[in-house]
Amino acid sequence: MAKGRLIHKKICLSEQIHLLPNDTARLLYTWIIPQLDIDGRFYGDAQRVGSLIFPLRSVKKQSIERYLVAMEEVGLIVRYEIEGQVYMWMPKFHIHQTLRKDRERASIIPAPPEDVVRAYKNNEYARFFCFECNEMKAQCRCEEEK
Repeated sequence: MAKGRLIHKKICLSEQIHLLPNDTARLLYTWIIPQLDIDGRFYGDAQRVGSLIFPLRSVKKQSIERYLVAMEEVGLIVRYEIEGQVYMWMPKFHIHQTLRKDRERASIIPAPPEDVVRAYKNNEYARFFCFECNEMKAQCRCEEEK
């Protein structure tokens, strides 16, 4: 895992992030980004997320779970379970990061199952935001560039 990640200033204009319930949820989302592995994956259970992201703050597990659900509802993350362990995947991670697979170790977190990826691409969120660039479809130019 990298020592850090960049957060693009465009994050301030994200419609999805502004749909989150409060600033603590937004902070949680942005503080998850440096923890993600090369494939944009991380642990997804509220207990572990809270202990790794907010070790010096007292944010209740129930609040973290609520924030993670809100992130899922607006398409920022996808949570999935493999062998009883909950993980998360940030589908748009690669869009905003310059990644060097030769300089980072491979992910130890299993990939989301194909049916989870397919469901993400077909969900309500996908009707409004481009999967390739994460812009609202009304503003997206991906189809024009092809």
